[in-house]
Amino acid sequence: MDVLAESLYYKHFDQAERVRWRMCDIPWDSIEKDKVSQGWIDVVRITLDAESTTFQATERFLSEWAGDVDFTQWLSVWLYEETKHPSALLRWLSAFGATVSPAQMLAARQTQPFVRSKMATLCMNIMSELVASSLYVTLHRYSPEPVLAMIGGFLAGDEARHASHFFNYAKKLLENAADDAERDRLRREAMQVLSFWVASRKKVTHPVSVVFNKFESNEAIRKALPSHLLDETMDRATNKMFGMMSKLVGSTLRSVDDVHEVLGALWAS
Repeated sequence: MDVLAESLYYKHFDQAERVRWRMCDIPWDSIEKDKVSQGWIDVVRITLDAESTTFQATERFLSEWAGDVDFTQWLSVWLYEETKHPSALLRWLSAFGATVSPAQMLAARQTQPFVRSKMATLCMNIMSELVASSLYVTLHRYSPEPVLAMIGGFLAGDEARHASHFFNYAKKLLENAADDAERDRLRREAMQVLSFWVASRKKVTHPVSVVFNKFESNEAIRKALPSHLLDETMDRATNKMFGMMSKLVGSTLRSVDDVHEVLGALWAS
């Protein structure tokens, strides 16, 4: 075994280096304040809270994957890129006089404990990254303020790439399974996460899912991002989930019914 030859990290690192954006690429002095409603400020503030959870998530990843050199090296890239996201959102908010205290930032870092299955944890992160990417695509397309639209585009690309990297580690876990029985168990755990997310989204406690629940209950946000745009955002993410998870488990998934059918077959196997 050779770390350089066998690890996904080095390929992921090179990919990130080629496409990484810089904070200084954003024209902060060009923010057009007159184009921003309270709803858009609330969108960014709520999203900022969700983006602050990476610190505690990384701590848990490093603890639970301590023996995995490849994955824990990649976490250094993930942590760096993800912590740029709340920094960019916070800097945009500061143009409108919004502030966040250290105590608020620490509180926002708190997350729910991971599930006990590594496969389920990886799949949960695939899905959350896809939802986050889709949300930032919506900000990129519909923000009336050009600098926020630019930030949305940068962050959407990061999140989509992170989803593909979590997918690669889930695929590696599956490929390294000891036997067919273990592979079926891992596929079943993956499908259970997908089933829960797409069938019971409002019960999912991942921060990126909680964001949508907060959006839907905020009147100012509903004016900035009407329900049809939020539905479009989630539908786009769900379709990408089906596509990516189809590749992972080796079955075509286009709907919740497909997910339940495949999950039932895995339980019966």
